[in-house]
Amino acid sequence: MFFEYTPTAEKIVDEVFASRGLKRLDSWHLLMIAIDPEYEGKGYSTLLMRDGFNRAGGGPVYLEATTPRSRDIYAHLGFELNKVHRFGVESVDEMGIVTKGEAAVGVPIFVMTKWETP
Repeated sequence: MFFEYTPTAEKIVDEVFASRGLKRLDSWHLLMIAIDPEYEGKGYSTLLMRDGFNRAGGGPVYLEATTPRSRDIYAHLGFELNKVHRFGVESVDEMGIVTKGEAAVGVPIFVMTKWETP
């Protein structure tokens, strides 16, 4: 799954940008943001994201959310869901734990883009 992630995610982002006549390299990629659980729900993610948007200078920002909860947070901040992809289908569950059968649904990623930043 690890070796599949980066090339697949980049291909999806390239396709999304190409569909708008844009190049991914003319954008910003949010690699990771994390908030200590003790401070969740207090607006720190929004504060960090808005600072990042200011630094992006109005250009597109894209990311891969890895949970439905993070997907919803990013949607609240204006990110658009471009595509959902599942890695490890038929070999891991939603948490990436090796399994078989009906539970082997794979780990989802939610490719998202904020096309214009304030």
